[in-house]
Amino acid sequence: MDNADRPGVLISDGHRGLRLVRDGAACEVGQPAIIKAWAGPFSGTVREVLLGGLAYFRDDLARLYDALSGDARLFGSEGSSLAVSGDGLGGVTVNVEVSGGYDPTIRLTYEIAIDQTYLPAITRALAREFALNPA
Repeated sequence: MDNADRPGVLISDGHRGLRLVRDGAACEVGQPAIIKAWAGPFSGTVREVLLGGLAYFRDDLARLYDALSGDARLFGSEGSSLAVSGDGLGGVTVNVEVSGGYDPTIRLTYEIAIDQTYLPAITRALAREFALNPA
């Protein structure tokens, strides 16, 4: 199975979404990954050379689930980012920015709205896909 066809980590509201898929071996500073992103009529797939701080991102998502508020952020070396914020009432906003890497003017930026009840499945998928140690 091609890495881009693996289940990976899915975050979606049914109309917009993204999928993170491991793409090779991790090193001390991060993990190579494929990011598939779609929003309305726009979609794209990019390779991030390194997604850094995946374990911190997973742990921050778990805290956000418990507290209903807070932030979790994930950054890639090629300019892509995810910023997840809880509103304190169970609503979660995921701000997505996917960059073309070699050309910083090529970007897809959008927002996904989900319920906090999806966060445990996302944290489990992150741990499974990126072989993260238990929190």
